[in-house]
Amino acid sequence: MSHPDLESRAKALVDDKLIRAYWEAVEHYKTRDLVLLYAVGDSRHPVRAFVREELLASTLPADIKAQVADPASDASSRPASTDATFWLLAIFSDEEAVCLAVNAKLLAPGGRA
Repeated sequence: MSHPDLESRAKALVDDKLIRAYWEAVEHYKTRDLVLLYAVGDSRHPVRAFVREELLASTLPADIKAQVADPASDASSRPASTDATFWLLAIFSDEEAVCLAVNAKLLAPGGRA
């Protein structure tokens, strides 16, 4: 599958629930510099959050480490001061994977972006 197709598949995963998971991880880890790993097909824990610097110290493959070597905010246009940008690493059930920067608007009361 071509890279643009993978990016489209990953972008389709971005919804209010994923953005909410990001902001919950921000509160937990006390940083906005995060990578969310979305394992499509994992029914127990499809989304996991990692501090980017800690993920770089892991046994992750070198090509993925290279993609998240810099903060996601460096890879996208400057978000509004209340927004943040994180890396989404999507791993699909066909074992294809893609990493892209996602802008996360601050959630309004009630949990909607």
